[in-house]
Amino acid sequence: MAILRVAVAAPVYSIFDYLPPVGCDLSQLHCGVRVRVPFGRGERCGVLLQVASESPLQSNRLKRVLEILDDQALFSAEDIALLRWAADYYRYPPGEVFASALPARLRKGTKDKGGACSGWRLTPLGGAVDPDELNRAPRQAELMKLLSHSPEGMTQQDIALNCGSCTSVLRKLEQRGWLEKIEIRAGNDAHPVSITEAAPDLNEDQRKAVDKVVAGLAGFGVFLLDGVTGSGKTEVYLELVKKVGAQGGQ
Repeated sequence: MAILRVAVAAPVYSIFDYLPPVGCDLSQLHCGVRVRVPFGRGERCGVLLQVASESPLQSNRLKRVLEILDDQALFSAEDIALLRWAADYYRYPPGEVFASALPARLRKGTKDKGGACSGWRLTPLGGAVDPDELNRAPRQAELMKLLSHSPEGMTQQDIALNCGSCTSVLRKLEQRGWLEKIEIRAGNDAHPVSITEAAPDLNEDQRKAVDKVVAGLAGFGVFLLDGVTGSGKTEVYLELVKKVGAQGGQ
């Protein structure tokens, strides 16, 4: 008999045992998904922590999970272990710890619709167009160039962040057969925000600061980067992040 151990979002310090929903395919069930369960006189959202083979309670005393809310786990095994440790260490209700680790939209206990949102991508015809040849339509050229860097497409929001309000231009490109409207689900990699400007060149002082820190990466050290607001400290940080990332560090 399968027993589902659930951290229920309630101010209690226990993990609760439930029976699976009727007709549940256990082979498709993942620890770390949200579940909707009966609790007291109402219903609560919880997180599935474990699928066990037995419970200290008799099966006739166990209630059934009402609904599995997610197709994929929201918490990895490492996440679950960390949050359970945090609940134990801080003596805090485990269900509320897991609820606090979720974004507000997912705490509501409703089935995840995938967070789909509208987006755009180049059609094969649009992919063959050279944006640099659109001299008389600079806004169209800007959009075509942006989307050429994201062949899987970009969300409407990300396009607006890069190019501002451009709905009418997108429609014109769609009418020409160069763009097509798509649906992009949350978690899809097809919505990167493209960086359209190259990073500024570092000045002599910034370069010296970067070289000094990079030279000390092999060991432990402390560096203080001192400068007034607007002096260019952020560019130094970004350059260091790029160099450390290229070496597989963090």
